[in-house]
Amino acid sequence: MSYVHANLTRMTLAELDVSQQQLSAFSGVNINRISPWISGTKDIGNLDLEKINETIRNLKRLTELAQPWPIDFRRVGTIRLLLERLRNGEFDRPFESEQMR
Repeated sequence: MSYVHANLTRMTLAELDVSQQQLSAFSGVNINRISPWISGTKDIGNLDLEKINETIRNLKRLTELAQPWPIDFRRVGTIRLLLERLRNGEFDRPFESEQMR
């Protein structure tokens, strides 16, 4: 993939305050594939790229859902659970007033 895409990914990670290591843990793409791609020294496969793109979309969505509270992406285990719940559509349903009581 292009250097431009890798650069946009690097900027998005900086915006989200997510490290490459965290991205690797969230996406399931090995850091040894992510790091050279982000640095522009090696290409990345389409499957890995799609995993990375989907993960970033989901991280952005979690950030939106949590507003106005910040998300600590250093809590990798918790974030992975939240990402799984997001993929399962658990955050698509509105909270009912009964659940809030």
